[in-house]
Amino acid sequence: MNFEGFQDLMRRIVRTWYERAKVEIIEMDYVNQYLKDSPFIAKQTQENEIAYERLMDVRLKLVELSYEIDKNHDAYMRFMQQTLNSPDLKIRIGKPLRPEERNLIDLELMIMEQVADWELDVGKVEAESNWDKVQDLVVSLPNDTTKTIRISAEPQKRSWFGFCPVSMKIGSLKMCGGCKLVGYFGKEEQKKDWPNHKEVCKAVANLNKKLGVKHIAEKLKGEMLVNALSSELGRALNQAELDLVHFPRVCAECVGGGANQDSLRNCSRCNCVAWCNACIEKGKSKHEEWCHLLKTSIEDFKHEKSLGHQVQKYVPPVEKKYKALPASIEILFEKEVSKLVSNKLPGYQESELRYLTFLYTCPLTILFAAEQTGLAQGPVEEARSLTVHLVGARIAEIRHLVGWEIIALRLPSLEKLHLVFIGDEVISGDFPPTFTYKSNEAQKERPDLEIKYTFEPPQLYQDYVSTPAYTVPDVVAALDCGFKFYPSWDPCIPHLMPAPGVPCVFTEFTLQDTKDNLAKVEKLVENVEVCVPPRRNPFCSRRPVRCSDQSGNYIKNSVIFSNDYIAVVKRK
Repeated sequence: MNFEGFQDLMRRIVRTWYERAKVEIIEMDYVNQYLKDSPFIAKQTQENEIAYERLMDVRLKLVELSYEIDKNHDAYMRFMQQTLNSPDLKIRIGKPLRPEERNLIDLELMIMEQVADWELDVGKVEAESNWDKVQDLVVSLPNDTTKTIRISAEPQKRSWFGFCPVSMKIGSLKMCGGCKLVGYFGKEEQKKDWPNHKEVCKAVANLNKKLGVKHIAEKLKGEMLVNALSSELGRALNQAELDLVHFPRVCAECVGGGANQDSLRNCSRCNCVAWCNACIEKGKSKHEEWCHLLKTSIEDFKHEKSLGHQVQKYVPPVEKKYKALPASIEILFEKEVSKLVSNKLPGYQESELRYLTFLYTCPLTILFAAEQTGLAQGPVEEARSLTVHLVGARIAEIRHLVGWEIIALRLPSLEKLHLVFIGDEVISGDFPPTFTYKSNEAQKERPDLEIKYTFEPPQLYQDYVSTPAYTVPDVVAALDCGFKFYPSWDPCIPHLMPAPGVPCVFTEFTLQDTKDNLAKVEKLVENVEVCVPPRRNPFCSRRPVRCSDQSGNYIKNSVIFSNDYIAVVKRK
């Protein structure tokens, strides 16, 4: 059941309920008086108590509709919780109904809220199922209909040779004898994981046999290994499988030792790299700079898998009066994280702070740039409408779609925020091409605010600017862009600054790359004003991510941070 099905069922319930009440209830004048307002705010009078009891008697007789709810229990409970907190959804459901029926919606929600409390709370029972583990976004389409987009809260599966996928322990593990790519704490853990691991294990073993090697890394690495394993499996690799390929347990210096896993020694602090006996001293000195960050990265993953993310509950405050961003992303979030996350578990609160910076780095980087440079029409805090083009958009920019509204919630004067995702790699998944969506808090606090999302079909930006869909943006962003690495950016770059005063913000993983990107921009575009010279981005992600780059552009066995360095330019 999607929201549209829930909406139809809810309307049928209240219409049938009210029509049957008119036939069966003698004290109908009490009922009509009771339903003049929402039952949530009804006064406690004898007449209202009688009306409530009579309506509940009728509701219990709607057996067929109750059976329909039971058949769609999980979805019904999810949408009930959303509607309970969303003024927009409740108004949408009640549009074609008479006033009494609209207030019966509230009574139905009140009943189901009590059911939810019974299922989830009071210590007597557990929920019937996992209806509270999935998030459904109900987005509004241009034709005034809705579409339901399902988002799982499950963390992405990753692989580390120093992390046991079953016990979640970190250390020098016993490697699988078949593929020599996955480590386990013991035989029981390996046995338990076999149903999940066997497909990849057998595929790697087959490749070893075909190539006549004892370890796959002896003959293949990087994209060649990705393509070979993908061909053997007959499908694309998922993220955990890509990790196996990009980070095999071989010597970090000579890339040997894979066939004899016992000859390798893990770094005793991070367990993210290993060396053979001949390379261990040389390898340790080169690894020192990155060890603590790799250790942080694997521990963040352990927290994610074992404890989940409490900061998913974070809701950006709705600012009534404009306040500029603080000096850094940590300062913005640290007080909120301390309220949401327990500090009793060592390292967990800090890990969750890093995760929150990871979720919000993209919108906050753009807001920071706009605050620093202003817009063509004036300061960003005075803008009534703001259109942002995200050029070369990828999964990184849409991983936490709702987070983009933090821009609007920090700008009290803003009435319309339009986010346009453009690029030849744009993956919108289940997202419709154009829709509007606001969180429940934004619906309540900023009812007149419109937040619109547009996913353009995969295309290059220089092609997009000549389409009828194009309008001149207020801000253009190319995040973690790689201008210097990809010649395909060259014809696009002049279009990133469409008019004088329109800021273009671009980010990169290193300072030198950011400087090189700026040099390329200045070469391709005339009359460029550098508003923010290349520098460390105070709103970059603070969550280290293993660098899987195989091109030699980055240090091997290092980490990167999303939007680590920033520059902002305009046409004069």
